[in-house]
Amino acid sequence: IAFYKELIYTTFDEEAAKVNGIPTRFINILLIVLSALTVALAMIATIISAGGFGLFVMSFVKNTRQSGYVLGGVLVVTGMLGGLFTGGVSNLPAALDIAALLMPHGWALRCWKIALAGKPAVAALQPVAVTSAAGIGFFVIGVILFRRRFV
Repeated sequence: IAFYKELIYTTFDEEAAKVNGIPTRFINILLIVLSALTVALAMIATIISAGGFGLFVMSFVKNTRQSGYVLGGVLVVTGMLGGLFTGGVSNLPAALDIAALLMPHGWALRCWKIALAGKPAVAALQPVAVTSAAGIGFFVIGVILFRRRFV
């Protein structure tokens, strides 16, 4: 990090940093912008993934009466496997961590954990990329399945 010393100094003792000539206002704005960038990346990836996965699941529904049951059931199962319902439970088997990485929910949850931990945007790039790629992949497959049904 280019401003490591300045970041640490400003974070722990802002008054002393000001006295020593460190631009604390710039450092504070930099921290806010980097945190907002991480949250924005996680949000965009989650939206892409949710839209693509929703279209993929809905492509299997034959009529509107089935949509609530199918979508609800699939989202509950994938949410459980993805860690949305079990994310705060400790001492879970390692198999559930592996299963979470097979679901788009698990990668989206990993994005949000990184963002909420205050880690830099670079740390969120892999989960953002995987979440976005899964969403785009599900979207393309869903469009292909819809085309086969309606064309």
